[in-house]
Amino acid sequence: MTTQIHCRCESCGETFFVDEGTDIESLNCPHCDGDNVHHAPDLPGPWSWVFHGQYSVYFWTLVAILLFVVVYFRLWVGLFQWANLG
Repeated sequence: MTTQIHCRCESCGETFFVDEGTDIESLNCPHCDGDNVHHAPDLPGPWSWVFHGQYSVYFWTLVAILLFVVVYFRLWVGLFQWANLG
């Protein structure tokens, strides 16, 4: 099984795979026949927005607020349990 390389056409924006060892600089796009093909970075995973996306700040702010509420509530309940046991 040969290794595939992810490529992207700068003319039409389509991505495709070619076999390793293929001369990418002389390759034409199979979709638009353009000659502006380059090695494309790996595609982001479905959870990449958590760290790099537009909504990552909102996500982590929500996580911090929820964590604070859970810890605060747990301490408050623990304080009442400690006061009632004494």
